[in-house]
Amino acid sequence: MLSADDNGEGGIVALYSHLCRNAKFCLLPNHQASDEELSTYYKPGSSNRNIPPSPLKRFIEKHKNTKIALLIFVLLGACMLICVGALMPAISVLSCVQGLKIEAKITNNSTVSLISCVLLIGLFVLQHRGSHKVAFMFPPIIIVWLLSIFMIGIYNVIKWNPRVYQALSPYYMYKFFRLTGKNGWTNLGGVFLCVTGTEAMFADLGYYRQAPVRLTDNVLFMIDPSNRYPRMISVILPQVYVRVVIISFSQYVYLVVIYFSDFDILDVPYDAPIRYAYRIRHVSDTAIRLFKVAFYCVIYPCLVLQYMGQAAFLSKNLSAVPISFYASIPDFLFWPVFVVAALAVIAASQAVISSTFSIVQQCHAFECFPRVKAVHSRRWINGQTYIPEINWVLMIISLAVTVGLGDMNHTGYAYGIAYLIVVFVTTCLTSLVINLVWHQSLIVALAFALFFGSIEILFLSSYCMKIPKGGWIPLVLSAVFMVVMYVWHYGSRKKYVFDMHNKVSMRSILTLGPSLGIVRVPGMGLIYTELATGVPASFTHFLSNLPAFYQVVVFVCVKTVPVPCVPHVERYLIGRIGPKSYRMYRCIVRNGYKDVYTHDNDFENDLVMSIAEFIQLEAEGCSGTVDGSVDGRMAVVRTSGKFGTRLRMLESAGFEEGSSAGLPGALTVTSSKSPTLKKLQAMYEHESPELNTRRRIKFELLNIIYKDPRVKEELMELVEAKRAGAAYVIGHSHVKAKWNSSFVKKFAINLYSFLRKNCRSPAVGLNIPQICLIKVGMNYHV
Repeated sequence: MLSADDNGEGGIVALYSHLCRNAKFCLLPNHQASDEELSTYYKPGSSNRNIPPSPLKRFIEKHKNTKIALLIFVLLGACMLICVGALMPAISVLSCVQGLKIEAKITNNSTVSLISCVLLIGLFVLQHRGSHKVAFMFPPIIIVWLLSIFMIGIYNVIKWNPRVYQALSPYYMYKFFRLTGKNGWTNLGGVFLCVTGTEAMFADLGYYRQAPVRLTDNVLFMIDPSNRYPRMISVILPQVYVRVVIISFSQYVYLVVIYFSDFDILDVPYDAPIRYAYRIRHVSDTAIRLFKVAFYCVIYPCLVLQYMGQAAFLSKNLSAVPISFYASIPDFLFWPVFVVAALAVIAASQAVISSTFSIVQQCHAFECFPRVKAVHSRRWINGQTYIPEINWVLMIISLAVTVGLGDMNHTGYAYGIAYLIVVFVTTCLTSLVINLVWHQSLIVALAFALFFGSIEILFLSSYCMKIPKGGWIPLVLSAVFMVVMYVWHYGSRKKYVFDMHNKVSMRSILTLGPSLGIVRVPGMGLIYTELATGVPASFTHFLSNLPAFYQVVVFVCVKTVPVPCVPHVERYLIGRIGPKSYRMYRCIVRNGYKDVYTHDNDFENDLVMSIAEFIQLEAEGCSGTVDGSVDGRMAVVRTSGKFGTRLRMLESAGFEEGSSAGLPGALTVTSSKSPTLKKLQAMYEHESPELNTRRRIKFELLNIIYKDPRVKEELMELVEAKRAGAAYVIGHSHVKAKWNSSFVKKFAINLYSFLRKNCRSPAVGLNIPQICLIKVGMNYHV
């Protein structure tokens, strides 16, 4: 399962993205051939272009209903994972507080529920601060927790029943079902709760990509200097110092014993000092190997010994089944273990809550979740986000389950059903990856799905009898989330298709001439659109009501590419729309589903530098053309070796427009705004706190000789437009269903329109300053 990662990322959406990247499974028609040129699109040395497609791949690509069924199946797993994020803190805190019934003599369940609610509120309230400040505490907490349950397990085995190790034999499993019959089958689901949490590990796999390198760079080895073959070292034990490495990244802790096969031995001079540091290469593969070693060598043995100890204790104290863990702890260790258990619950809950934020962010990136605000701080762990709306929803659900059920067993039934469905969906998607991505035979993929899927279905079937006893909660919650998520995706798809069919033809744009039949005013207009090609209808709708626009027009499209992360140098695609004299450009911002879009003030500066680089590259490559292409090819200009040298930038705490202070060897371009407009702009900026904190960047044109004077003229207009200021134009859409639509379609579109009105606006999601925002009303009849 760990080998099915998507460039180091794990989880249901990562598997779906991996499939969409290797087959045409995505329902949104915004894919471009240039997306496949990303360095992270294919793994190094692998590509599916020369491999004949499998029959299953052709079948899914040919039938749209199959793609929809696959998407619904993925959304089912995502919805259940959200339910796990709400139920897991509730059951963890409840199971921890249950220990107070022994030493504190609390017999009232209402008191236990009240204490649990207080802890849950504190857990969710502190989520907005991130885990970077307390992450250093998780390693010792989990280490102490694992050692505690390990020692308690050994103690119980020795004291109560040393022969309990015989229970490892499969014979006793057969004997158990022979004696219990149907009752044993109905209680089978509770056994599966022993291994819950592994799906969250797979979902948070991306958090470990950088940890091994960062924390193992300081591991030093003493090598025998007389060895003449460093790549075939003969280690003398007293001369080797291996430090126990603690790999900690936000949520999990793993004790790892390092072995030499994980390292690339450096070729060093034989007379060099005997201490050498070895750095790990192939970060993702090494992280997965260390992950496996940590689980099999440390975590799994501790868990097995703990459950063996509880079994030994229950063999002599059968009446203590409801609180067997705390009852089996020696009296003098109860309170220390209780405190460590409470801290471990916080660490484990933090892991699941973070994975829930991650899955919601990824679904939103694929247009499968309403717009939410993803908060990310540079001080936080890379890739970690906080979503306020989801945090409060999870808290409300956790509190409602804790108060409403008030029983750990019923909460366990709900949690077990949700978790098992998540695991089953992950298994099925992994089988698809085996066939469609790894290009293994269909028989191998089916064998994998049947072997593991049958086990999961067996456990899931035992929970069917528990649906009336709390198992209905994840089914109802997931149904609500499923309707919301699929309706949002359906409405977004219909809206995109409407924009595609109603975009403005280039012929009508060319007939207007360079002025577009309007008054071109100083400044830069950034028009946001979901279209990656063509001119959106909102642009002509704006011009029909106000026949004036800015001298430089840039159509900005922010899209998600089915990769985890897009390198910053490959993020921007720059192109031209129409002839050069029209001063119309296109910028496609490509983000991965794990990227957090921070539209700060640097975007304008990066955009100006990218357009300037594009103008220069176009002139160098097409010096003979007069007007350029009508809707030219896109270019990744930041990979150019001369990027950032076409214009000069001057950063200042605040400068006056039209200031004569310039850079040596540069042409100062003054703003064409009137004094009244400059005074008005200064007043607005003074009243807006968000603009006062922005970096002030002043661009200067290099005073060099250009082969084509039109390039210099175009660059001067670009700098002048940036100096005059930028305005953001975004569509304010009102979506309606056609009058002859079916009842189901009307319901879906009306619900989509309701969600658009009541969720975060696009300007908030793109972090566009409100003072620079222009909204254009548009009606959609889909």
